[in-house]
Amino acid sequence: MSKYPNNVLCIRALLSILIFVFFVITINLMGYPADTKNVVYLFGIYTFLTPLSAVFRVTFRAFVAEVGKAKGFMYEKKSVD
Repeated sequence: MSKYPNNVLCIRALLSILIFVFFVITINLMGYPADTKNVVYLFGIYTFLTPLSAVFRVTFRAFVAEVGKAKGFMYEKKSVD
């Protein structure tokens, strides 16, 4: 079960790094002032961290949903007996 989140995490991390590198190269080639570059770098870091946190959030929600279903089945089984 853990291989799927690991695969998604690796792919998202790789794509996020590629996008950040694209941001850095593009902003440096366009010759913007240092303040603008810093804002773009901060946005790039945000773009890198957001997909990674989404993987953990979705995995946690799936785990909680499965535990909730298991508890529901236990309560249902207990009430039937």
